[in-house]
Amino acid sequence: MVKKNFFEKNKIFLLIILVVLAFAYLGNKEDVINKSMSYSVESAPYGLDQNLRMVKSDYSQQGSKIVKTARLDVEVSSKDYANKKKVIDDLISQSYFLNKNEYSSRYGSDNIKTYHITLKVPSKDYDKIIDNLKEVGDIVYFSENLVDRTQNYQDYEAYIRTYNLEKERVEKLLEKATDVKDILQIENKLFEIQRKIDSYKQQLKRVEDDVEYSTIRFSLIEKPSVTQTMLKWTGIKEHLINIVNGINEVLVFITSNLGWILFGLILYMGYKLYARKG
Repeated sequence: MVKKNFFEKNKIFLLIILVVLAFAYLGNKEDVINKSMSYSVESAPYGLDQNLRMVKSDYSQQGSKIVKTARLDVEVSSKDYANKKKVIDDLISQSYFLNKNEYSSRYGSDNIKTYHITLKVPSKDYDKIIDNLKEVGDIVYFSENLVDRTQNYQDYEAYIRTYNLEKERVEKLLEKATDVKDILQIENKLFEIQRKIDSYKQQLKRVEDDVEYSTIRFSLIEKPSVTQTMLKWTGIKEHLINIVNGINEVLVFITSNLGWILFGLILYMGYKLYARKG
């Protein structure tokens, strides 16, 4: 009886409480849905560490990504230069040229030619081509640089995989979305994700190209003549030039002061004649 009276006396108050609880429940449910959508659309890619571990485990079997570059300068005699240049062109006929030029420089009185090439070669043929180029002439300079890009490659693949997973989640949200505002937000997020995927794919392709093709910078240099080399090493030419320059300075001095010299000689001869008479 007491319970019945309590409910009858407070039924309006209890009804208000039920209505408030109902709205609170519906509001929390909507917040949960919005938060879920917001997380899916706005959050950063998830599972990156896991994807990195998966990619690295794959590479334990696939091997490293090594980028090779080299510079090689060789010298040949003047009489062999033209023939050796043809040999080089035949050796690298299947390679991809980035740059090719020939120029001359002065070495004493000699005109020294240099044939310079920058080329891309298949990495599988790199060692063979380097060895063949070394046989062309006397090596005056050689350097080789190896860069390990495995870590970069793994990271790019992991990012692509992760963003693709996020793209799938956001696409599922787009299928369920009905509100125009949500649809626009999700489509913008999809565009941003796709842009990042394309960017990492480009970087991945760049690494693949650098690994697949190695870069070689090669120079064929014409040797100066023995005479010019001896003059350069011994310094005889410089000494002869200094002697000639000294003689030339004396002649210039005499020529520019010839009048004073003649005047001095006349005075000297006059003095001698006067001394004899005395």
